[in-house]
This record gives sequence, C-alpha cells and structure tokens, in this order.
Amino acid sequence: MDRIWWLSLTLLGCGEDTGDPPAGQGDTGDTGDTAETGDTGDTGDTGGTGDTGDTGDTAETGTEPADIGFQFEGGWEGSTLTLTWLDPTSLATNNPSFGAVFLSEPLTDAYTALQAGVPPTSDLRETNPDDAPGLLMALYVPALHIDTDGDGLPQNGESYTAVGMTWAVFISGEIPESFGKLGVEEGWNAIIVSKNDDPEFADPLNISMPVNLAPNLELVAGGALSFDPDGVRVMLLSGQNFTGGSTLGPLLDAPLTDPWELTLSGPPSAERFYEIPEMGMTAALEVPLSYADADNSGDFDETVDQALYGACSDGSMVGFLWLPPPTDLHAAFAVAQLGTGTGWMGVSLSEEGGMLETAALSSLVMGEGCGPGGG
Repeated sequence: MDRIWWLSLTLLGCGEDTGDPPAGQGDTGDTGDTAETGDTGDTGDTGGTGDTGDTGDTAETGTEPADIGFQFEGGWEGSTLTLTWLDPTSLATNNPSFGAVFLSEPLTDAYTALQAGVPPTSDLRETNPDDAPGLLMALYVPALHIDTDGDGLPQNGESYTAVGMTWAVFISGEIPESFGKLGVEEGWNAIIVSKNDDPEFADPLNISMPVNLAPNLELVAGGALSFDPDGVRVMLLSGQNFTGGSTLGPLLDAPLTDPWELTLSGPPSAERFYEIPEMGMTAALEVPLSYADADNSGDFDETVDQALYGACSDGSMVGFLWLPPPTDLHAAFAVAQLGTGTGWMGVSLSEEGGMLETAALSSLVMGEGCGPGGG
C-alpha cells in the first residue's frame, strides 16, 4: 500500500497510515457498502465508444467530447466496465470503503471513451480542508466483470475479470499551486497507483487497464527425480488431507517418470475448495506426492502403499493453488494489488509462503529431503 499511502498523505491529506497492508489476498473484511448492491449513479451522457485507432480522438462519443477513456489489454471481450466510488478517507486505513457504481458500460472495443459528466454531489468530498479548503474530489476504481444478468452491476455472484490500478479522479474547486504541480486539473484526472512507487498522473483519455483477474486455466509443472521411479506413482492430494479436514481421493494419479511432468487444466470440482487459514481465502490447494505402489493397484491405499516424496523448489515443498476469480470488489481489489492473478498457480508451502514464478514450475525436484519420505 506504499503508493496509496503516499497518495492519501500528499494529495488527499487524509492523515497517517493506521496499519500494515492486508495480510492475505482473500482478506476482504466488511468495509462498508459495496458496488454489488448499489444502483448506478448519475453517469451523465455516456455516448458511444471512441475511435479504436486513435486514443486521443474523442469526437465520436457524441455532441460533447469524452471525459475519460480506457485502453484494455487482454481478454476484455464480453466484460462490462464499471467505475465504483471509493471513499478517499479510507485510503489511510487497511480497509478501502467502496460505494455505489457511478458508471457502467458494456465493452465493444479495446479502446472505450466515455462522457462521464459530473459526479453526484454525494460523491464529492473535501478531503483536505486545512491546505485546500473547498477543493472537492470524487475517486473511482475501474473494474471489469462478466455481467451475466445484464443489469450492468457486479452482483449475484458475477466474477470480476479486472481491477484497474489507474483510477479516475474528478476534481472540483480551486486547486492549490502545490497540487497543480502534481498534474491535478479541474475536471477528470487519472492517477496510477501501486504498492511500491510514488503516484503518477496519467492521461484520463488513455487509462491503461490490463485484464489482470482472468483465470489461468492450465498449469504445467515437473522436473527431475533423485530416485528410481520403478513401481512409483505420483498423485495430487487436496490440502484438506493434510489438515485433518475431509479426506478426498487424488485429483490425479499417474505413473512417475524421470523427468516427470503434470498438467492441470480447468477449475477443480466444488468439494476440493476449502478455507485455507494461512492464506485467508477459500480456494483449492493440490499437493504433489509420490508413493510406492506396493500392490500394483494403480491407486493409493494408505494401508499398503508407502508415501514417498513431495515436490520442492529451493528446498521447500510446493503445491498447486486454484484461486477462483473473485465475486467481491474488496477481494478483487486485493488480488489485483498483489498481482497474483487467479486460476492455477504454484505456491510455496514453507512457513513464509509465496507464489512461484512460472519458470520455477518446470524445475521442481522430487526426492530425498522433500516431503513425508524425506523427513
């Protein structure tokens, strides 16, 4: 939250940071009314989409020029864009507070320019009365969702496909010189936010928005062995089997080869999802484990077969996590900030945890010193 913290102090004057960043990507909390339940605000005349070949050409949005424009990167097709109000004073806390959806627009082009108009009075806040009396701001977080019910709102379990880290900001009133030097102008602005860098102002008619929450549907992992695989198989066991929860059969069970490779494709079934306390989320975690198939049955039987080794990266066991696309804006916002994406990903099962780089998934090591048989 470093960049957002800077924004709250320097631009918004919202006070000091009151704590550490959110601990987990699924820790959403109850932080106020969300966009899922609100009606759309006064969006003004949204007009049509812009000229996809020239992001600065706003004449095609109607009789008035466009106020804001978005450039989408990735699989944006079939998504709906929303701008949801964010209480600027909540930026100085651990819990961003979202309000109603201000604008909603189904996407037809990779570049979309809109006439946003003037936000409702209720969205405009005097955020720094001491240094900038009378300066009002309305802050909006852009997001994409799959609008299955066609009402324009992200609700009823609809999945988010993106949350933008460049936000639309409407400024009204007399702008102090110090704010003007930061690039603030009366009307619509755009500001890039990130965890690590200072904020940067961007062109409000060319707001970059990657599709950062679309699920990764396939994961391929494998590597080397340090033992003879003859008579040995590899399986993927649900993390629930290691926590005293439900005992589920393997997601995958196959002969082990040297080198070895596993492919996961598509989302797992519902029973494989569970609350993972260490991660603060509901997800499916699958752990690779080799075993000696003593009875040559082709299935793991804990009464006769011997569990051997897990798969390790840098000496720590790994698992394969399916993180479902979030249906709540708070969760979507947190995942977008972390930059992990959704769908299948490799994770370290060490105490420190963490996500694995894609390159590391092809060089996992299975053998002595890793897992139950390596203890």
